[in-house]
Amino acid sequence: MGHDLAEQFPVAADLFREADEILDRNLCDIAWKGPIEELTKTSNCQPALYVHALAALAALREVFGHFEVGGAAGLSLGEITAHAAAGTFDFATGLKLVEKRGEFMHEACSTTQGGMAAMIGGLENDVRRLAADEDVDIANINANGGNADKISNSFGGGIGLRLQPNPSWMIEGTWEPLFPKTEDKNAAGDKVSLSANSFQGTGTYFFPSQGKGKFGLGAGIGFYSLNGKAESPGSPSVKIGGNGVGFHILGTGEWEVSPGFDFFGAAGYRMAKISDTELAGQNAAARGTPKIETDFSGFTARAGLAFYMKGSSDNR
Repeated sequence: MGHDLAEQFPVAADLFREADEILDRNLCDIAWKGPIEELTKTSNCQPALYVHALAALAALREVFGHFEVGGAAGLSLGEITAHAAAGTFDFATGLKLVEKRGEFMHEACSTTQGGMAAMIGGLENDVRRLAADEDVDIANINANGGNADKISNSFGGGIGLRLQPNPSWMIEGTWEPLFPKTEDKNAAGDKVSLSANSFQGTGTYFFPSQGKGKFGLGAGIGFYSLNGKAESPGSPSVKIGGNGVGFHILGTGEWEVSPGFDFFGAAGYRMAKISDTELAGQNAAARGTPKIETDFSGFTARAGLAFYMKGSSDNR
């Protein structure tokens, strides 16, 4: 553990050797050479993990320069490592704490008969009942790790208002609610329910044509909003939301069914994203997590009926 890191970065090797001096024993040899049975003893493994993590941080700072830690978090042993990285206490203080922690845990394990198992994919209430029936304790409940897949296709309806100042040009404003298709493949029963709305403005040019059919090309911009929630059995639901601006291009065809009444169809491509989707009303900066992107981009098609009112400047 950490041997390749120490070979490549002298600053990492120095930290391992400093740990030997602080502990007054040869942790380097155990970490780098084993044997594995010796390394996996709690009294050795925990100090080795602590030193390895901070050696990696030292190597990172050597490559990119010194940087301040704005926040740190860790689970179990990682909590002590996070405190040392954030400067709560120095390397030596943290190492001595970890050494004592490992020794106490090793002593506890040596005097008891027990084991540990992980449950993956079960419902929390079912696991709790099983644990109670078998007289065992639940130590950790980790994140559910939901995997709702294929939130990609959608269908929708809508209504629009059209203005044709002349036979060649059309300006259109539309409202289109979207209903994304959600497929849940999580055995734990996690579910994501979403709804979206788009408000679009499109300008279309129709090519000169004869007869009742006409064809054109259009482009425009849209405003997209997203609402929904993520649900996991045994846990509170989390609201999902956000909005963004997009762009679209369309090929359009219209066929006159009767005076003032047309059938139309259009197909094209939409480029639209919500770059920072909110969870529980918080964006990425407020949550302190990476941004979650919602992408509406892709092929789009629409069909419908159009009713025209005859205007003084138009022969329709």
